Amino acid sequence: MLVVIRSFVAAMASLLCVGCSENNADVPKSAAPTLLATSVGISATVSSLEVVELQQISVRRISGMVHEYTFKISVRNNGSAVSDAVATLKEIRSGWIIDGKSSIGAIPSAGTLISPDVVVVRVDLAVAPRPTLEDLKWEFSATTADERIAIDPVQPAEVVKLELAHLGFPSGADSVTVKGAAVDAKISGHYLSFLSPGDIGQDQVAEFTLAKGSVIKTFVVPIQSERRLAVVWNHEGPDEPAPGMAIPRLVVSGLGPDNNFTGAPITFKLADVPLMQLAEESTGTILNAESKGVEDLRNYWTFNPADNSFTISADKVPLLLSQLSAGSFTINVNFVASDKEFAANFDILTAIKGATVSGVLLNEDGSPATSLAGKKMLLRGFNEAIRKTAVVDSSGKFSFENILPDTYAVSLSDLDHPDSVFTTFPIYDDSTMAEVTIVYTSGEGVMSAKAASGSAPVKAVSPMSSVKQNGQPPKRRSISPQKNRIPSPDVTPSSAGTQSFSAIAEAEGAPMTTPIAYTVPMGTTKVDVTVTVSTDEYPVFTTQKGRYNDTWK
Repeated sequence: MLVVIRSFVAAMASLLCVGCSENNADVPKSAAPTLLATSVGISATVSSLEVVELQQISVRRISGMVHEYTFKISVRNNGSAVSDAVATLKEIRSGWIIDGKSSIGAIPSAGTLISPDVVVVRVDLAVAPRPTLEDLKWEFSATTADERIAIDPVQPAEVVKLELAHLGFPSGADSVTVKGAAVDAKISGHYLSFLSPGDIGQDQVAEFTLAKGSVIKTFVVPIQSERRLAVVWNHEGPDEPAPGMAIPRLVVSGLGPDNNFTGAPITFKLADVPLMQLAEESTGTILNAESKGVEDLRNYWTFNPADNSFTISADKVPLLLSQLSAGSFTINVNFVASDKEFAANFDILTAIKGATVSGVLLNEDGSPATSLAGKKMLLRGFNEAIRKTAVVDSSGKFSFENILPDTYAVSLSDLDHPDSVFTTFPIYDDSTMAEVTIVYTSGEGVMSAKAASGSAPVKAVSPMSSVKQNGQPPKRRSISPQKNRIPSPDVTPSSAGTQSFSAIAEAEGAPMTTPIAYTVPMGTTKVDVTVTVSTDEYPVFTTQKGRYNDTWK
């Protein structure tokens, strides 16, 4: 009979772990963020919170059969959003509580968060087994709310603006304080602006407290990961496991930041289950973005029966990487016992051969833009969903690592004028490094960019960019600039108050400009601008470049 490991919620002890106790940070799988944030009332005991998972961090023997367990907890909120949540372990069925208090922070409605603090207990294994969720009783306190404010999840590496009236401050707010993931928050006019952090592979939460006079409100904003790096256990069937059935964990060691292949040996260990013979029936497959298998790991790994692990050795990793192009891949590991009485299947998202993007901000005279030191640069991919932030150093330099092939936008974080310093560029399949130079025009909120190291600065008349890949400029386009000329459209305003303007392409690399004279009636609060791009290069050039098409903003 084939026994397939099933999922359940009430006793998900130590289910997912990437490198736990193996010098790798564990990256837990997060629940989808809520669409609600909440204004805060008073601190109280709450019953809507529950611990749904224990993530073991370490275990050590104290004496005899007495062992000390250290773990983090996953707490789910089944009610309205809360902040300042604290879980306190009140009772353990058989054992001692060493440190039972864990601060959780803000948890949105229907959200699940991992505690930053650890809980420590001791158990005499001669009397009782390792503690599970059923052995622990918890009490929760949190700041709850009586008013709900609809807040959509925001993306990582974004300048976000929220209207203060929507947050309950129609006449503005005097101050804002921030906890959690958000940075660089400020109140400007009728808006709260803040910068969301780069994507860390799991959902994050930002907590804001706004004040105006005696009115103080706190709310949380979910920041939704677009590239989840947690191990995914592929399970099916009923919610309850068979009595006494073990719950497996996949422990992965050897991957670097962003689950990037570094060239180090890689080990996939099946933990928290009895030792068994897995070599004959288990499989490992690297899947591409279309979920098509592109490499069989059985050709590279060896099985260690002493700890239920498969290892790709240091001499085999380069052979594996030589068969793969740069990009995003999924590793599927399917553990199957030789008697076929056990099976457990896992996926983990990885990155292979990511490039380094290095950049520098210059003044118009070519000197480093030292006045921008400490500012943040935002990098956002159009297809691979990579979103990162980097700090500008005292020389105006910044860099991003593990950047996969795609078209990217990079911009200077400016809470007042988002994306005013902005350029786009591709990273190709064979790129290992790219160099971007941005010429910054102080006070004007515009820039010009060249991606050729040592190039002379270009006067910032309009946004434009190019980039060197592996030290080489992009290939020239063969089409004549005259082929790009299109007739000027009718510029007569329509009855709806719209008007069209035409910018005609010139030589390669030259800006496309046209004067715009358009009267905006007094009292207008919003003006929409639509940019339509036509070129005779389509479909020849664009289909050749695929995902590296020109980008427009």
